[in-house]
Amino acid sequence: MAKIHSFITTFSRDNLKLTITDDKTIHQVFNVLKISAGEHLNIGDGKNVRYETEILDISKKQLICQILNEEIAQHGTPQIIIALATIKKESFEYALEKMTEVGVDGILPLTTDKVIKKGVNVERCETILREASEQSGRIVVPTLFDEINLQKAFEYYLDKGDTQLVFCDMPTETQPSKVESKKQIIENPKNIIFFIGPEGGWSDRERLSVSLLGIPTYNLGKNTLRAETAAIVATYLAVNNKL
Repeated sequence: MAKIHSFITTFSRDNLKLTITDDKTIHQVFNVLKISAGEHLNIGDGKNVRYETEILDISKKQLICQILNEEIAQHGTPQIIIALATIKKESFEYALEKMTEVGVDGILPLTTDKVIKKGVNVERCETILREASEQSGRIVVPTLFDEINLQKAFEYYLDKGDTQLVFCDMPTETQPSKVESKKQIIENPKNIIFFIGPEGGWSDRERLSVSLLGIPTYNLGKNTLRAETAAIVATYLAVNNKL
């Protein structure tokens, strides 16, 4: 059986029919893939539902499909969120794509003491997340959160009380302080956020803050990983309950 192509797009529904007028989706189906009436497509909203459909009619202006099956997204807990420092554009975008394929639920762009590049192209990032979700057969597109400073992220999520924070660091790094605080362990958290630093690593000030706040630390192995590699590895381990 031929592969059924998946698209995450906007559509209107009338009983068991979907009408799609999104130019990019129609161009991909009609001009690039040259899919015709009678063939099947998976059409989803990227949030809650995906439909297996049969194309009834297709033109350069609209696509009309008959719903054959409906699949509702299962939103499990905890949600896995990767807070990744805003590393260089190509590396950040690569991490977005691969984390999506592996199964991340959300990405939090992070500014830190040693970040060189600040700011992300939100539209570009959301396109990558959507296309990676289509390619990997996901129903739900990962959430792209607003960029935030590391210290503010600590304050916000610790105050929420339903989110487990995990600070990923190299195992050989010495701690800047001997202060020992009670570790902030959340029972049955709604979210787990893994903090991944930039190419230059974490600053002593950031490590001290982690120690004082009692945020648990975790290392991803004895080897030095690039930031994008660490983000992908952390996603895989967390999604598959291997941490």
